[in-house]
Amino acid sequence: MAEIDNQYVKEVINDLVCLVGIKKDIPYSSLRKLFNRKKIKECIKAIANYLGLPVEINLFYVESYYSSSNKRDQGFTSQQLSKTDYMGKGIEGITAQVSIPSQLPLYGTASFVNFPINVRISKNITDYPDTFMALMAHELSHILLHSLQCSGQHNEIYTDIVPMLLGFNEIMRLGRKTIKTSYPFTETTTYGYLSDEQFDFAYDEIKFLYGNFRIKKAELLIQVDKTKLLIKKIRKLYKIFKENFTWISEKKNTIIIKGKDGSQLVQIQGFLFQNVDFEKDLVVRENFLDNIYQKIINKIVYFPNKDEDFDKWKIELSEKLNDTKHNYDFLRESLKIQLKYIKPYQKLLTYISLIKN
Repeated sequence: MAEIDNQYVKEVINDLVCLVGIKKDIPYSSLRKLFNRKKIKECIKAIANYLGLPVEINLFYVESYYSSSNKRDQGFTSQQLSKTDYMGKGIEGITAQVSIPSQLPLYGTASFVNFPINVRISKNITDYPDTFMALMAHELSHILLHSLQCSGQHNEIYTDIVPMLLGFNEIMRLGRKTIKTSYPFTETTTYGYLSDEQFDFAYDEIKFLYGNFRIKKAELLIQVDKTKLLIKKIRKLYKIFKENFTWISEKKNTIIIKGKDGSQLVQIQGFLFQNVDFEKDLVVRENFLDNIYQKIINKIVYFPNKDEDFDKWKIELSEKLNDTKHNYDFLRESLKIQLKYIKPYQKLLTYISLIKN
């Protein structure tokens, strides 16, 4: 393994975000509620699901001094995550073991869904709820990396960072240390394979990446709202635009059209001819925006280096906004032309509409 420093940690993060992306932190209360109700299997299942593992959990309780040295056991226990003696028996903290079957299916295959995963935990987990959740996220990440056949599947730094990327950044921070106080002594036990400095670096780096994700989502959502607001204004402008056009058409034999206004009024006729279902088109446009809004809101996994969803939505929204701006500008300019040829009351309504929209 390469020397472990912040640069190496950053390289691991960059490698993993290309593979698994980055997720919003899982709601802590949802896991803690299951844990407090002693629904431990359901809690582990929820952790697995948030990591993207659609597996079935077979839960077994063992004593805190359980030995993981049985060679017939096709699994592993992260030794630094649960303090052990020279025999491999847990002597403090909690024990957690996730077995990796030799026939583990590949991620994304039908046989991977509901594939049984054996989990062994010590009976004293109630003493360390945060550490238990952090530990299980770490251990289940081994399953994820093996099923993905990741090059770092046997690298514990990879396994420490995967859950931090996939929604357990805060839980790993809360659960990586336990503190026992027995006056006048205080003992702190650290779990995991990252030093405090390396963990803090990874934690901040991942928060920064997720912060960029939130900014990109916010920018797209603002573009959706901006376009919807324009459509709302267009609908009001279009209503009075049509009323003005009808009145001018009825009075065309008594109205003297001045200068270039004639060609501009012809453009107005052309617009109406080409956009017979303009109001229906606005509804279709709004429905598209509502649909894409939900897709953006429901976007869970983000790939910082290259995210096809964001790239696609950015292009689509830019096109919709430009088209909508074009319609908006055309209607406003058309109303200004119509102002010269309509009756006073209609002029007042048109002025008010232009000011408000």
